[in-house]
This record gives sequence, structure tokens and C-alpha cells, in this order.
Amino acid sequence: MFRIVISGWYGYKNTGDEVILASMIKTIRDEFKDVEIIVLSSDPAYTSKVHDVVAVPLMYFDILSLCSLALRKRLFETVNAIRTSDVFILGGGGFLSDWQSWTVILQWLGQVMLAKMFGKKVMLYAIGAGPIITKIGRFLTRIILNRCADIITVRDEKSKEWLESAGVKKRIYVTADPAILLEPVKPDRISKILKEERIDSSKPLVGIAISPIFHIQKYWPNQQKKFLKFKNVWPKVVDFIISKLDANVIFIPMQIPTDRDFASELIKNVENKDRVKIITGEYTPQEMMGIIGRMDMIIGMRLHSLILATRMNVPVLGIMYHHKVECFLEQIGQKKWAVGIGEGIHRKNEDINIEELLYKLSALWICRKRYKKEIKEKMAYLKKRAKLNNNFLVKLLR
Repeated sequence: MFRIVISGWYGYKNTGDEVILASMIKTIRDEFKDVEIIVLSSDPAYTSKVHDVVAVPLMYFDILSLCSLALRKRLFETVNAIRTSDVFILGGGGFLSDWQSWTVILQWLGQVMLAKMFGKKVMLYAIGAGPIITKIGRFLTRIILNRCADIITVRDEKSKEWLESAGVKKRIYVTADPAILLEPVKPDRISKILKEERIDSSKPLVGIAISPIFHIQKYWPNQQKKFLKFKNVWPKVVDFIISKLDANVIFIPMQIPTDRDFASELIKNVENKDRVKIITGEYTPQEMMGIIGRMDMIIGMRLHSLILATRMNVPVLGIMYHHKVECFLEQIGQKKWAVGIGEGIHRKNEDINIEELLYKLSALWICRKRYKKEIKEKMAYLKKRAKLNNNFLVKLLR
């Protein structure tokens, strides 16, 4: 029996990361009938319940963990899981960056280093990387990955560029986000969810998946002023969708509770409140995928709202606040349906342009049926790329 340990941003109720994990677990189990998967999670009980796996506490390797008996016990469980594994996977998500602090790099790559100290095979599985901007962050990335990683796959070209610019010499394979391979639950279950959420499907549905995250990000100066401008845009967008497109608006929280709280705040300034709903329940990745699949369009700032919508052949309008959103839209050939904000690949500290947003929203709405044909071929290609991640894992194990 193979014993695989997967670590990542799991247990925090972030739909994007949970979608990645769900897809990884399924593809691994499809490939290996005799495999035990252990997930390092911030909330083991939640992870075990949602994903039907063994989960143990994830603890970072720092002085605080050594000062408390309870934390030392959790740290021991983390170490023991890695020690008894055959393969250690650092999987998915865009957490390998140091815009907050170089210690973030050490927290994640410290696990990679520990796995290699125990003589384990190590794979970075469709990782998202960057920005990596501090000297020590670049140094740690270069030293640890060059010496400890057996296989590195990334989900986009920009992540590869960030790793290479940090000095990583190991070969880096560009694949695709694992979430693309996930399957939704049955339609009957989604119909039941929509009924429980009291969502009126008699009119078209436009889903909005945005978050307040970037008013705290260091690479956006004058955060509060820009955040207020960003915040004031959305009630106008919602009223435009209702009055001009005659569609109902559904806020889809991808991070609980922050996205839901943010949506509640925005709705206070909407004129047609009776035609706006917020998804209130907590759903599995497969259920959330099905909910997004019932939308007629998604306006997404959260990366995996765009990935799941594209997977379900739903037109997307992207809000490019980070290079990962920009990269995905380029992958599917739909960057024309995006509005920039914050620090993208080619833009610096821009405010959101509401005129551009409403213009592109109207244009995409008109040609949304044609969009579905365009995206079908791209999705077939990305599925092939996503399957390469598991192919590399098979190679590593066999």
C-alpha cells in the first residue's frame, strides 16, 4: 500500500483550495486502488468529513510550536505523518509567495525539507507561486527546491517564471489546476440546494464571487482609500444587472465567512434587494461546482469561481487582481473578458474601471452562447494538461 501525505491550505473553508484537494484525492484514488491518503489540515475534523480521508493537524515549524505542550503534540502528529509516508505532496493553491513575509515561504517549504530529511519522495503538485520578492524568500526557494523537490509541476507559466527567477534549476512542468478534473454532484441535488436557498430560477442568474482580501495586501498602497472605491462599485454593478439585463444576482462566497460578510455589506446599498441572494449554506466542492454550473454568467475575482464556471461551460468575466487570475484567463483564451485591478502582470495599482466593467458585462451577456462554443475546446486541452499532474505522481511512485 502506498501512503501519500498531502499538505496545503486545507481546512480553512476556502472553496478554491478544497476543490483542489477533492480533485487530487479523486484522481489519486482512481489511479491507485491500494493507497492511503493523509491530509495535513488546520481543521482535521472538517477535512475528514468533507473529503473522507484521514486528516492530521498541520503545524508549522516555528518557536511558538515548541513552547506549548498542545502545540508540540500537534507538531509531532505533523512530523509523524510525513515520516511514515512514501510520498509527500505540497499540493495546489497560490500560497508559495512572500508578499506578506519570507517566513511564509519557510513555513511551507520547511515541510518539503523535512520530508526529504526522512528520505521521502517529494512532489509540488500544480502549485501556484509568486510573487517571491524578498532576498531571503528567493534564497529559501532556490536552496530547498533544488535540493529537496523530485518533481515540480505548476499551474501556469507565471508561477514557473517566479520559481525560475528565484533560481530554481530543477525542471518545472507547466500543467493545469487540478480543479478542472472535478465532477459536480447530480443535478437533483443542486435543484434541492437552490430551492433551500430560495433562489428564483425563473429569470437568468448572474453569480458574483468577489472578496475583500486585497484591502490588506501590502502591494496595494493606500489600501483603505482604494478599498472603499472598490466597495462602492458593486452595488452599481448589481443594480445594472437587475435593471438592464433583467437577471437575478447570486453572491457566491468562496471563503467563509469573509466573502459572505462582505456580500451582506454590499447589498445594503443595492436598490433592488429583493432580487439579490447570498448562498448561505456550507457545501462540498462538488456541490459548489454544481451551483456555479446553474448560473448564466459568473463575475469572478476568486480564481476558482472562474475555473469551476469554465469547467461547467458558464461564461466568465474576470476581475484581475492577481497574476493567477490573469494567467487562467490567458489559458482559456478569454482575457478579453476581464477587468484589471490591483497588481496584475502588466498593471500597477489601478482602480477598477466601472465603465469598462459594465461595457464588457453587457457585451459578454449578448454573446454568451457563442462563448460556450469557444470555451469547450480550451477546456478539453486543459483537462489533458491537468491529468499530467497525476502522470508525474505515478512516475514518482513506480
